[in-house]
Amino acid sequence: MYRTVFTTIVLFLFTALNAQNIIQDSILADSSAKVNQEAVIKQTILMMADAERLRVQDSLRLAHLEQQLDKLHNRDSKEHLKLQYELDSIRSVDSLRKANLLASVSILRNNVNGVPVTLGQDTICYIYTSLGQFSPADRAEASMTKIKDIAKKYGHPIDSLRIIDTGSNSMIAYGDQVLLNITETDAAWLNQSREQLALQDRANLYNAIKAYQKETSFTNRLIQVALCLLVIVVQILLVKGVNYLFSHVIDTRIKAQRNKRLSGLKIKNFEVLNSDREVNTLLFMSKLFRYFLNLVQFYISIPILFSIFPETSHWSAILFGWVLTPVKKIITSFVEYLPNLLTIIIIVIVVNYIIKLLRYFTNEIAAKNLIIPGFYSDWAHATFNILRFLIYAFMFVVIFPYLPNSQSEVFKGVSVFIGLVFSLGSSSVISNIISGLVITYMRPFMMGDRIRIGDIQGDVVEKTPFVTRIKTIKNEVVTVPNSSILTSNIINFTSNSQSDGLIVYTTVTIGYDAPWKQVHQLLIEAALRSEYIEKDPQPFVLQTSLDDFYVSYQLSAYTKTPSKMAYIYSQIHQNIQDTFNEAGVEIMSPHYRSQRDGNETTIPSNYRPEDYEAPEFRVKASLDEQNEMDITNAIHPN
Repeated sequence: MYRTVFTTIVLFLFTALNAQNIIQDSILADSSAKVNQEAVIKQTILMMADAERLRVQDSLRLAHLEQQLDKLHNRDSKEHLKLQYELDSIRSVDSLRKANLLASVSILRNNVNGVPVTLGQDTICYIYTSLGQFSPADRAEASMTKIKDIAKKYGHPIDSLRIIDTGSNSMIAYGDQVLLNITETDAAWLNQSREQLALQDRANLYNAIKAYQKETSFTNRLIQVALCLLVIVVQILLVKGVNYLFSHVIDTRIKAQRNKRLSGLKIKNFEVLNSDREVNTLLFMSKLFRYFLNLVQFYISIPILFSIFPETSHWSAILFGWVLTPVKKIITSFVEYLPNLLTIIIIVIVVNYIIKLLRYFTNEIAAKNLIIPGFYSDWAHATFNILRFLIYAFMFVVIFPYLPNSQSEVFKGVSVFIGLVFSLGSSSVISNIISGLVITYMRPFMMGDRIRIGDIQGDVVEKTPFVTRIKTIKNEVVTVPNSSILTSNIINFTSNSQSDGLIVYTTVTIGYDAPWKQVHQLLIEAALRSEYIEKDPQPFVLQTSLDDFYVSYQLSAYTKTPSKMAYIYSQIHQNIQDTFNEAGVEIMSPHYRSQRDGNETTIPSNYRPEDYEAPEFRVKASLDEQNEMDITNAIHPN
């Protein structure tokens, strides 16, 4: 059995370590792929910036060459041919550079987000690339500042938005102000030509300015203020209506059900809540729900108010986003997690059926309906607990990769912390659990057995994985940790009492003057008079020692009721006194001096000769002592 448990634990640890290695390899592969992707994006952006810089230089050179060609009148001169060749080379390089630019943009299009250029609630365009020392964010901020200044000039016509083509860039200008600057790279991001993108952005800019001026007109301001007041009034009415509904309808009905439907909450014989507490609890929950509804109404009304005015409409989106974005993420994450959740549910269902099957066999073995040679019935539940723990542990190892955020550093850190705290704080607990398992399989005692552990003697009344409780003959319940039991000697008085009988014994010391046969007979008779002593096998007496002054007799008797040991010993001692007194045998251990004259021998009378008489005292005195005695007798004749 120990070999099986050890093998199972080794397999479990091997599987756990293997799963952990697979998870770590997966995390390393993902992080490596992410680093490589970021490196490629960064390198591509640098290449595009260099290409844009070279394109600007070539465009300037191209314009200079075209001016020189226009000045030459002789088209057949060597100078003209040289300039034309250089011009064709620059155009060829520029077309090749455009092709490379389109290829680079196609790599970054799905991984880089553009910076929006907005006016009010309208988005005019997106900027993806830098221009000189200006980043996309700097370009977008500068354009939005200029566009907003133009949009606030209500009296100026905006039909005069024009496109200026410099050969390398297309600029959308209003008067002498350049509002947008469009490069070949900007057009490549949208897979359009620079001219097409300039026309599209001009139309979007025109429509955005028109919409902004309409939204911020005086008439619209009056409408917006009126809508704002309407929202406030509706919000006040809703708050008053909700408060009235809860205070005058719901709370009143709750109070009306006191000692009726709300008669208290009971679980079997335990009263969790009486009627008054149940009503107060429901009223408190009603108040919390009312406050929650008021808070929701207030939170919804503020974004609605912000959305009325164009200047604060983006705040409305932010406030709604604080609620809707987490909800959307939760729903999306839940939908994406459904396959893993179904996998976990299937694993749990299969494991539960396995546990039910093991429980069925456990109950059959414990009830001795199923007998396995060499496997005791009292091992069934302990073995079931071990197997159940190992199965659940293995199930957790299998489920772990499917848990949400199981590969995050926070999750791993918390897991390591919990494991460290458990390992440091549960050493004695684990020791007691292991000792409890060992005791179970050693079977040194059973429930109800009379045992002795050290100085503690009593009946086993409870066995747990951590401690064993013993009830002494004084009705004292002693709790002993299982680890202490495992390191102590255990005496079981019950284990063989029903088959062979338990031998109770006591020792009596009697002087040499009492015949040993008579002592044996008296002791056996005293044992047979006791209530719980077995007649068969018969009690017996052993002479354990011949001491200087007495003989040690040990009376041994069989009993099948070890739980009555204290009472049995008391009866035996009482009966020994009665039988010895009835036979006229003194229970004493005499001590002797070496002077034997005048004293009767200690040999029993049946061993003495028939004419035996105790010897007389022999006393001798010196001459002086004899004369002194004669004088004394003469003076005092009587």
